[in-house]
Amino acid sequence: GEGGGAAAAALEAERRRSVELEEKLISAEAAAQRREEEREELGRRQRRMEAEAAAAEARVRAEAAAVEALEQQLGEAERRADARSAALEEQLAASEAAAAQMRELLGSLQRAEGGGPAGAAGQPAG
Repeated sequence: GEGGGAAAAALEAERRRSVELEEKLISAEAAAQRREEEREELGRRQRRMEAEAAAAEARVRAEAAAVEALEQQLGEAERRADARSAALEEQLAASEAAAAQMRELLGSLQRAEGGGPAGAAGQPAG
């Protein structure tokens, strides 16, 4: 019976080694699975960060475009204001010229009527 006992012991050792290898394989597969999940998570995080960066860049570009549009509008408004101001100055000069002509005419009418020198009571002062 000595040989039978040795064979049984060898068989038992083989079975234990087989179980250990199976356990190592299972834990290695679990570790590989975890690494794969971590890699996927990193990939997702990276894509999210890239998307956020792209969105931020788009916002900055949109704000810059809006600022540029406002600057253009401001320039337009300034040009219009300058043009209006120039037109008003021309109108004012024309009105003053017309007023001077009226004073001149009034003065000559008064002189013609013998109302005396310019600056008489009928003429508004200045």
